[in-house]
Amino acid sequence: MNRKTVSLLMVALLLCGGLVQGTAHAVAPFVIGDEGFDFSDGLYYEAAFRSPSGITYNPHTNSLLISDMLNHRIRQMSLETFEVTTLAGTSSQVDRYDFPVGGHVDGDAKEAMFNRPRGMAVAPNGVIFVADAGNNAIRLIRGDKVYTVAGNGQSGHKDDEGMKAAFHQPTDIVIDSRGNLLVSDTLNHVIRKIDQEGNVTTYAGEPGNPGILFEPRGLAIDEQNQLYVADSGSQQIKVVDAAGNVSVLAGRPGQKDADTGYWMGAYANGRAEDARFNFPQGIALGPGGFLFVADSRNHSVRGISPQGRVYTLAGTGASGKDWDEGFITAFDGPSGLTFASGYYFVADYWNNRIVAIPAFSEYLRPLVGISPSAEAIPVYVDGSEVIFPDVKPFMPEDHRVRVPLRFIAEELGADVAWEGDHRTVTVKMGDRRVTLSEEEGDLSLLEGRSMVTLRTLADKLGLSIEWWEDRRAVVIQSIIH
Repeated sequence: MNRKTVSLLMVALLLCGGLVQGTAHAVAPFVIGDEGFDFSDGLYYEAAFRSPSGITYNPHTNSLLISDMLNHRIRQMSLETFEVTTLAGTSSQVDRYDFPVGGHVDGDAKEAMFNRPRGMAVAPNGVIFVADAGNNAIRLIRGDKVYTVAGNGQSGHKDDEGMKAAFHQPTDIVIDSRGNLLVSDTLNHVIRKIDQEGNVTTYAGEPGNPGILFEPRGLAIDEQNQLYVADSGSQQIKVVDAAGNVSVLAGRPGQKDADTGYWMGAYANGRAEDARFNFPQGIALGPGGFLFVADSRNHSVRGISPQGRVYTLAGTGASGKDWDEGFITAFDGPSGLTFASGYYFVADYWNNRIVAIPAFSEYLRPLVGISPSAEAIPVYVDGSEVIFPDVKPFMPEDHRVRVPLRFIAEELGADVAWEGDHRTVTVKMGDRRVTLSEEEGDLSLLEGRSMVTLRTLADKLGLSIEWWEDRRAVVIQSIIH
């Protein structure tokens, strides 16, 4: 089935309500944009973008908002008609490379000008805020008008009222429960706050000090006003509490590049404290407390579970643009993402497109690369291979694979306790406590290790277990959509 056929099929399905009415009828990933570096409106497979960067959902119009960065426009796509239109912004000149030139003009939305707009946020009253990075300003779209809320077009750091304040490449915006705007002021290495009176203050980090926040970019906020930050320069995901205190949620930096001063990124899944990112940009909260990250230079979408596990959910780790109706195989610099109507929408920056992925495990799942083994039985937990220091997984004559419980549970971040008097093992995963008993047949002992079957892991711990016969491997997922 070629792409045009898939596009027409998807239009028919989506217009019939498969996407809007719920996730049960969504059948496949699809791509918004013709992947050309250009500008045009039209149905989702006809539209063209130049480096789409930010993306968010507007519940007031049931549409996606897309910051079309190098077209200097705010675009939108209706989730009812799947037509892409220009909401605000224009460009009347081109540079020497024949690219559109941005500007800073308020007024009618169709005549207003932006300069490399990035992140956006939608207020409860329907007003749209835009981080206008190239103008070092925060803009507002209300109805068919565009206004400047804060920043004066000059780069710098100054806390003050509205347009007297100064920013240095603001990249993303969220709105807290009190109606304050929180802005990632990227090149100042801080998070700024704009209250409802227009006063701009520094909320977290120190201006010019990359030791606390280092070029923060994507933002997400939960109902408790806990702010999640894609801290791109430190290669980490950080959390800012309601008092402005900063801590690390996931990721560890590599060595610092002596020439640039940047921490070097890498690619590793597993426990949050061991995971590696490479210039994370977009970040979004999904269902069930999961956090999703556009890991731009790893060309992938990563997931962080409430239990502190990091996964690769889409992408291969290498840049590319291949896709089909069953699986998204590659991205090139994903920069933003949002969740809406049962789909994850990813701004695929260098591919000039938006990728839509159904939030189902068959499309969005941890990836593993496994080489067949004639002897060992490798076990992968959420894409990371488990290391067994002594007793290894094995398959006895009954063909039911046994695995050492402790190392799998600990790889999931659980606490494991052996009760010798009762010959039981207790596994504590967050608030959940599960007890397995030798007497009841849940486990058997082998050289001091508690061995369990795959069925026991699935039934008792609620894990998704797969046995890959052709590769003699066990694949375990704790993330289930």
